[in-house]
Amino acid sequence: MFVRWTIKKSRVSTVYSGHRAAQKTAMNARRGDLLIAQLVESKRVDGKPRQKVIAYLGSIRLHDVKMARHRLAFWRHALAAVRKADFTSEQKHQVGQALQTRVAKPTAEEIAIIDYLKENQAYVDQIPEHERPSDKRMVEVIKRFKQEQGIDERKEKELSGAIDSWVSMFPAAIRGTSGEEREKLLAMYKKLVGKEYKV
Repeated sequence: MFVRWTIKKSRVSTVYSGHRAAQKTAMNARRGDLLIAQLVESKRVDGKPRQKVIAYLGSIRLHDVKMARHRLAFWRHALAAVRKADFTSEQKHQVGQALQTRVAKPTAEEIAIIDYLKENQAYVDQIPEHERPSDKRMVEVIKRFKQEQGIDERKEKELSGAIDSWVSMFPAAIRGTSGEEREKLLAMYKKLVGKEYKV
């Protein structure tokens, strides 16, 4: 049993023609080549060597292997696949070591930065994508902004949790209402969530 790495090249579009084909080809080129990890085992069938895929572990674009958020997504998928398989602790360790050779596992600090930015996505969205600094620098920018604005992160998180709970219960709350009461609830939803509620 071993991890097999393959690279799927970005493709020239053959489905479309003309300008559309050029667009699709350019989009594929921007995405870049895809690195795929599969767990396979070797067997002999009729005296000939054969490889059987045991599990698909994950994939990542080659130009994303240095970006912590993409590496984290890759590792979470791979670890979930390994957990589903009936492996010994030693086998799981061997798979992990093999994955490390091509895709470095994110550090605790990198994961903390990713989680922080996810929790503060509303602040991240305020900065145009082409102007955003590195993830680590982005965390510093957001924290400094909150400090300058006197925003208490602990209270903000508690408020966010309360809003999330209210939003999750909204479908039940809006059911059976009508008239002015319904309009008030819908207006409150739009103010908190930033978009219209879809029935």
